[in-house]
Amino acid sequence: MTSKPSLSYWTVQPNGETFASAKIRNWVEKNLHGRVLNTCAGTTKLNHGDIIRNDTNPNRDADLHHDVAELGEVLEDDSFDVIIYDPPYSEHQAKETYGIANGLPDPEAVASSLDSLLKPSGTIIQWGFSTTPLPLFDGFQTTKAAIWNLLGRQFDWFSSIIQKTPDGSRHTTRVDSKAKVQANEGQYRPLTDGGASTTTAGIDLSYHHPCSVKVSSLC
Repeated sequence: MTSKPSLSYWTVQPNGETFASAKIRNWVEKNLHGRVLNTCAGTTKLNHGDIIRNDTNPNRDADLHHDVAELGEVLEDDSFDVIIYDPPYSEHQAKETYGIANGLPDPEAVASSLDSLLKPSGTIIQWGFSTTPLPLFDGFQTTKAAIWNLLGRQFDWFSSIIQKTPDGSRHTTRVDSKAKVQANEGQYRPLTDGGASTTTAGIDLSYHHPCSVKVSSLC
């Protein structure tokens, strides 16, 4: 597994439904394969043949209506190649925008649930205000990260793809990679994956995992 996440930067004007944005939806769909679990499906249906939709709203068109932390109890272990996790990004958003009285789910419980459902070498596509896996737990590494600039309307969003190691062992490689991106028809695309580019146009991006430096409280 590579230790150099590919990075990209995008401008987007979404609404309350993350995947209603064509740019975001296309980015996600390009990273789907095999059997997929969309844990916080919402109303937008992604274009993929084998996908299980879960939503806590019982009135929403979905296959399941469970808290994400409970999915490990109702679905088979090691049964998904890709899991999409796009929860509310804050307690305020959970309660005010989506009407979830209990707020955000416990991150440790969610991590345990998703880990049990994901096949070895499978991936989790995560959305939020951070690229940190939920939370930092053994046997995963970040392979892709994207910044979604909302043009000043609110804080940028982050999406990341974290991959499970084939044996689930702890990933210890120090991460310190760089990628360049360049404007292209109103959106930004990566030119390199951890390498250098000679272009003078674009934005320099670098990804620094907390454990790329010695921080005893994190590593």
